[in-house]
Amino acid sequence: MEYKVIKQHKGNYPDPIVIKKGETVILRKKSNYWEWPNWVFCESQKTKKAGWVPEQVLLIQGNLGEVKESYNARELDVEIGEMVYLLRELNGWGWCCNKKGLEGWVPLSCLEQKPDRSLEGEKKF
Repeated sequence: MEYKVIKQHKGNYPDPIVIKKGETVILRKKSNYWEWPNWVFCESQKTKKAGWVPEQVLLIQGNLGEVKESYNARELDVEIGEMVYLLRELNGWGWCCNKKGLEGWVPLSCLEQKPDRSLEGEKKF
């Protein structure tokens, strides 16, 4: 689905955590922000990189997590008026692809769904 950027976003982590299925991460803290539920700040045991990871991709056991699916925390820089394709939604963020083919996470609050023009002229009930 195509979305219009209504608020600029610049990534906060230039060297994001990237973890692969089966890896183990150390859980450092859970997000306590109401607008960002289900995020856990983790450190990769393999690379020592740290970053926010969605709880849904982790099998949590104490202070460790096994990665259930590969995850990349890269954020996508976007400008107001830019169009992006939303490929996945997770915990208030969307994995997006821009017109240049670059992909990354963008807060959903920065996006507005483009109206589906294909239904214009259809009879409404």
